[in-house]
Amino acid sequence: MMNLEKSWKKDAMDHAEQCYPEESCGLVAKLDGEEIFWKCKNVAFEYKMSAFVIDTDDWIECEDSVDDIIGIVHNHPDGVFEFSLTDKMSCRELDLTFYLVEPATDRMIKIEPCEVKC
Repeated sequence: MMNLEKSWKKDAMDHAEQCYPEESCGLVAKLDGEEIFWKCKNVAFEYKMSAFVIDTDDWIECEDSVDDIIGIVHNHPDGVFEFSLTDKMSCRELDLTFYLVEPATDRMIKIEPCEVKC
């Protein structure tokens, strides 16, 4: 479990709280050597309470504005605080670190693509 520090992690937690009861989503990016959180719109339509799809325009805007996208952040509102099989497969296929946040307890976990065995 990661400790919540003053950094992009707080921004990710705040975004998750603002999106409740829907799943939040965002990107972790590097900008001038610093990690930042880029909040994104969840366009999973009627499935927003149990899934996320990052808005393509948000991804493109982030990609055009930062040095590198290094991770994806989301939450499971009122759900189990662990990565789903879909999360794991996406992590591996996108070759990006995935973070799961839980604002109610200030907890965050992460999984790296090399850790995924599915």
